[in-house]
Amino acid sequence: DQIRAIRSELAKGAEANQEFISKSYLEAFTLWQKAYTMAPAADGRRADHFEDGIRIYDYFYNTPTAKSEITKEIAVEKIMELYDKRAECYGEEGYVAGRKGFDYYYKYSDQATTMEKYTFFKKSMDIDGDSTQYFVLNPFTAVISELMVDEKIPLEEAQKYQKMIIARLEKALKDCKNPKECEPWKIIEGYAPARFEQLEGVKDFYDCDYYKNKYYKEFEADPKNCDVIEEVISRLRWGGCEVESPELTALMEAYNSGCRVTTTGPLRLASDALQEGRFRDAIDSYQEFVNKTDDLEKKAKYTLRIAKIYYVHLKSFTRARQKALEAAEFKSNWGEPYMLIGRLY
Repeated sequence: DQIRAIRSELAKGAEANQEFISKSYLEAFTLWQKAYTMAPAADGRRADHFEDGIRIYDYFYNTPTAKSEITKEIAVEKIMELYDKRAECYGEEGYVAGRKGFDYYYKYSDQATTMEKYTFFKKSMDIDGDSTQYFVLNPFTAVISELMVDEKIPLEEAQKYQKMIIARLEKALKDCKNPKECEPWKIIEGYAPARFEQLEGVKDFYDCDYYKNKYYKEFEADPKNCDVIEEVISRLRWGGCEVESPELTALMEAYNSGCRVTTTGPLRLASDALQEGRFRDAIDSYQEFVNKTDDLEKKAKYTLRIAKIYYVHLKSFTRARQKALEAAEFKSNWGEPYMLIGRLY
């Protein structure tokens, strides 16, 4: 009866103006406190009391005008206590850890550090493994990428959870049976793999096979395109592929036969640096050339090349966008810089 009364008050609040909503939540809160005190686990078969309490405290967190003594900090503290009690009563430690991480990431971001959010997601995946809840994967991907780029977690640990996330996603996409069931996993498929591409800018995060499997086919599809050849060479070298490997041998033959810069100067230095994976040196040399030349066509071409290095190799999207816009200024009616900006977004 108490649960029905609580739900009735919450339903009223959902359909009314703000003043009435506040009143309804406060009345629901009074009923909920009585019900929760008498039977925290309800009838022992459902987590209704915990979910209702979380919903009410979340309302207090988001509605400072509510006539309650509960501050934002207290609201979050109570929500986390309810999650702990739910785990104590019903188990589901992996699910609860994931919910905590999710709430801190999306709802109460200023109440926890990125590392604390990461710890909750890590616990959830460690416990649930290939049954990890879908709502864990995207925010976990985001915090791994952020912490790895900032060098705040070990390389091996980030690699471990990146592989676990991708494996969980692949399993779910294989096992889901209808559009509704597959929908959340399709959303994750559109985010997590692309976000993990950011870690290509971290030395040794991915091995040679990763780069060969992902990028060599671009050369095979366009074997005379010098931009493609230089880019794929630099990716494979960055990934630690042996110079004597069949793939790099074929790439270097194509480069030497039609793409090598024979003159000395900044362009030669930039080309050599790009092949060797010294991306910032390549940017500096290309920029030196752009600053010296009066040829607007070449200014545009090599400024866009700088933008692509920021995008492809360094994953510095803001700088890539800035350089793409600069390239467009050198050459009117040119769509390629804007196509790059589209890919950035």
